[in-house]
Amino acid sequence: MNRHTIRRRREGFTLIEISVVLTIAAILLSMTLISFSSFSARTAAKSAAMTFGRDLAQARAFSIRSREGVTIRFEGDSILYRIESDNGSLIASGIFGSGGEISLESLALDVKGDTIRFSKDGVIDMDKLNLTLASALFSAGGITYEVKFNATGSSSYAEFVN
Repeated sequence: MNRHTIRRRREGFTLIEISVVLTIAAILLSMTLISFSSFSARTAAKSAAMTFGRDLAQARAFSIRSREGVTIRFEGDSILYRIESDNGSLIASGIFGSGGEISLESLALDVKGDTIRFSKDGVIDMDKLNLTLASALFSAGGITYEVKFNATGSSSYAEFVN
């Protein structure tokens, strides 16, 4: 055997090859994380709007079924609302914001005051609010969803465009 004809066979990868693969993997992972975080922020506003619409329907149904008034009260800057019957029992609550169920940046209610009240007949007194159609805006991740509701608590939600 001639020593020039015998070649050693290298096994494994070089440091440069491993570095290139790891760099490409890191770039792809960071792009995925950025995309996922913006997606979850966008879906937070939609989820909050859907939750509020569901809670409106639940409040109305409870007021009709129990034949007692139901109040939806928004509290402070914590983006929190509580739905309570006239006898004080908690029907539902929504806690949004950084420490809440859904991470939400803001909630704006288009009614006078901080309460919505269903009568024992399941109707919101919209004349008292000086409205025929009320709305609530839920914002997160640069996306805003609007929930519009009428005196019977019927609601619809859609992405809000200025």
